[in-house]
Amino acid sequence: MSPTEAIVELYRWKPDTVSAKAASRVTGGAYYEESDEKAPLLSEAFLYNLLGKEDARTFMALLRSAFESVGVDPRRAENSRAKAVEEK
Repeated sequence: MSPTEAIVELYRWKPDTVSAKAASRVTGGAYYEESDEKAPLLSEAFLYNLLGKEDARTFMALLRSAFESVGVDPRRAENSRAKAVEEK
């Protein structure tokens, strides 16, 4: 598996044991929407519920920088993830 393929899979992964609704209890449910249940872990929809808006944005920016530093275009992985979510 190439680094890009591995990152695409990471972006697509959705935990079985924690739902977005359960994660939203951490932030008081301020960002929760029912459609968030389809969101993978590494998405703003899921992370807003778990971390809050600012921390989620910071985490995603750091993640993108880490991927770019090893030569993988995170936007390609994010686009592949978005297409996979739409297909479900």
